[in-house]
Amino acid sequence: MSRTELYRIDALGDVHLEAEFSNAFRGAYLVWQQMCQRYLHQDMIPLFLRDDRMQEVWDLWKDQTIPLAHRIVMASTFDNVMIRREELPRLIEAIEEYAQVFDPGTLLEQADKLRELAQGGDTIAVCWNATSVCANPWWCSGNDEDDEGRPYNIYQDTGHRFLFDGFDTQSSPQPVTDVAQEEGG
Repeated sequence: MSRTELYRIDALGDVHLEAEFSNAFRGAYLVWQQMCQRYLHQDMIPLFLRDDRMQEVWDLWKDQTIPLAHRIVMASTFDNVMIRREELPRLIEAIEEYAQVFDPGTLLEQADKLRELAQGGDTIAVCWNATSVCANPWWCSGNDEDDEGRPYNIYQDTGHRFLFDGFDTQSSPQPVTDVAQEEGG
């Protein structure tokens, strides 16, 4: 079964798998479905099959008529998003507020883990792979067959964005890619 993968970034900037939450459809996909039903008043499944239509679901994070907590949760599901350790309480609070209105799926379990990571250690930020059926965005493949690759490093690599920086400028990372499209569907 698919999983949502939570990663932590250590003080050197390397990304490491921290936790896995069963059934990826109880994470980002569930958030998209619920936000679509509540705010666009339609079922997301037909939209999910057409990438050009999913953009209106993903763009809900920008709609200021929607509660901020719901928009934060939506934006946290996008590809390449990271959250700094000092910003974790803000995300946790948003998740808890979201869970008062919607089925939280695995979000409350994730919030528990985020609470642990917010306590310190060498964790400077966190990030996700929304579904384990997609390639790990936090692993950099090697250049030849002798090179096994390496963990993504926020000081060397540039494919990430910090969630709350995007909220301040209303500029978001790209949303998670449609699984069917990833698999050539």
